[in-house]
Amino acid sequence: MAQLLRRAADQQKLVMLTLKSRKIYCGRIFEVSPDIDSAEACLEILPSFSAYRDKDTLKMGDERTEYPIIDLWVATQRVYSLKEKLGLFRGTFAQFVLRKAGSMIEEHMAAVRKYESGLKDEINELEAQIEGMLNGRDFDVQDWVKVIPLKEVESASFHDAGAYSAWFAAAENGALRVQ
Repeated sequence: MAQLLRRAADQQKLVMLTLKSRKIYCGRIFEVSPDIDSAEACLEILPSFSAYRDKDTLKMGDERTEYPIIDLWVATQRVYSLKEKLGLFRGTFAQFVLRKAGSMIEEHMAAVRKYESGLKDEINELEAQIEGMLNGRDFDVQDWVKVIPLKEVESASFHDAGAYSAWFAAAENGALRVQ
């Protein structure tokens, strides 16, 4: 479990946790206690949704609580990443221009303007999406993070939102053949 949780945090993969109470949280791991084996070890998860498992069948119930905050967080992280990429690109290009001279500079400048324009367009689009999601409200991701004692986690797995429906749709259509 320690490896799975650390890998999920590092690679920002979705994880599904089932707690001893049968509560399910699916989301992104923010933080894992360094000493995962200690009795006080906890993890922080930004949930995408939560649900419960049936006490007899352990199947996930149909009722889910959705947490759209994760979409907002992903968008803000993408904007941050793009802005950093743009700044790094500008710095690298400035050093390149200082080393080069002549007619190639104008050709490269056109490519730079096109690349920067694409990044700026993506940033503007994401910022508009974020504004729409916020709808005038303040946003602090820490308000949505759940702290869960590891001793309460019964199982943990990576989660692919489309895998379940794709697998069972294939099985129902007879496309899935086990040999």
